[in-house]
Amino acid sequence: MVNFIVYSYLFFLFPEFFETIGKNIKLSIVVGAIFYIAGLILYPIEAQGPLLQYKMLLSGHNDIFRFPILQYMPVFLFGLNMGWLLRVSKNAVEKRKIIFKFIAILAVLPLTVFILQATNSTIYIQHFLNFDRWPPSLPFLALGVAFSLGSFFVVIKNSNIDKIPYAYEFLIKIGKSAYLYYIVHLVLLQIYEIVIGHRDSSPVFYLVATFILFILTTNIIKRFSEKDRS
Repeated sequence: MVNFIVYSYLFFLFPEFFETIGKNIKLSIVVGAIFYIAGLILYPIEAQGPLLQYKMLLSGHNDIFRFPILQYMPVFLFGLNMGWLLRVSKNAVEKRKIIFKFIAILAVLPLTVFILQATNSTIYIQHFLNFDRWPPSLPFLALGVAFSLGSFFVVIKNSNIDKIPYAYEFLIKIGKSAYLYYIVHLVLLQIYEIVIGHRDSSPVFYLVATFILFILTTNIIKRFSEKDRS
């Protein structure tokens, strides 16, 4: 949760800097890459005492699971780009086109990873072409953001989503409150652990599970909407 707080404070401390980045996708990619690479460089460095605590927050450390600020910075900057583009878009059709383009771009990386691993390609580079969560690899970040955008695409495509009792208000509250988002994601993880409780490092399992979850999520949204229309 610390990274949410840090990102929020950074935005308030340097509003002009992040506003400029939010309006410039190319600059956002460059800055995000710098932060991400800095996190990768810092991650294997040994640290002790108080320095270890700061290192865990910035880049992560071995088996101590944290959401590193440096490696997740590209996701934060990506969100700024999306927010700006959606704000300046004129209508829902343009919003859907923007989201669809971003989904297509993000989907290229995980699909490339899957193909390279399935064909045992010699181009394979372990960290950049692997679905690692600690520290987060690029495919892991890309697939996570693509899943969120895909669900969002279904939501805004359905014009009646704002008429579903409680669902729309709940989604809005989650989007506005980082703390509520954190709590909800913990609840979902606990449900997963209780119901399934299975861990698998296979990229095939990861992609299939993500696809199934996406289908279930979008179908729930559609069914609620159809029920509301009837």
